Amino acid sequence: MAKAVGIDLGTTNSVVACGKTATARSFRMQKVHGQRQTPSGVKKSKEEIEEKEGEMESILTITMNPTIDKSTRIDRVVPERKLRCEVPRFEPGGGGINVSRAIRKLGGMSTAFYTSGQSHGQMLEKLLDQEGLDHRPIRIEERTRESFTVYEKSK
Repeated sequence: MAKAVGIDLGTTNSVVACGKTATARSFRMQKVHGQRQTPSGVKKSKEEIEEKEGEMESILTITMNPTIDKSTRIDRVVPERKLRCEVPRFEPGGGGINVSRAIRKLGGMSTAFYTSGQSHGQMLEKLLDQEGLDHRPIRIEERTRESFTVYEKSK
């Protein structure tokens, strides 16, 4: 049974964790003189942390509107000219998926639930597999969205 839930409705970068609104950063604990300190500054003993960490074993994130973030770079963007870009980079995205990725980078574990549709949904699933995230797609008929960003290189 999950003890923490992350929910993304596409409006904020926050999640609900143990009934409290928190960002992925709030899952991180810092060591302070043999104890760990939460982002709010409250010191906790090792036993309290282990007890809390035991409670946080199952983190679920839900993404209702995931995306494949496609990005590339170009030397200079010129209006009304064809863009000759570098090879594009593809990353899984969407609020809850991004939270799961952040939790993994901080050493935690989570399960990402998200909608997945058509060929873009299959690609999203492969990207999540490549990152080693535990994920559960919820099949839909519509195609999973894709965002596209072109970055201009700084000189």
